[in-house]
Amino acid sequence: MRLDSPDFRDLVASLFTDEPLDHATLARIHAGAVDYWAETLDRSGLFGREIAQAAQHYWREHPRALVETLLIRADDITRHQWLTVWDTDFPARLIS
Repeated sequence: MRLDSPDFRDLVASLFTDEPLDHATLARIHAGAVDYWAETLDRSGLFGREIAQAAQHYWREHPRALVETLLIRADDITRHQWLTVWDTDFPARLIS
């Protein structure tokens, strides 16, 4: 399963629908602290350990992808609000 596929992203989003997004969460994601989400994938039983580890690596390299995934089920205004906060408060990391 591709980590950027709509089906994967929708399944992941469904695991976290009851968890509100906030500035502190965005800061953790931006810093690469994505273990919680990867561990939740692993414990869910929907994905194997290899998929959870691949997602963890992918989200560390592409943190905005996790933010976008967590916002899939949000309304347009909420999604726009949090992506604007992401773009404004968390500039792209330079990869050396």
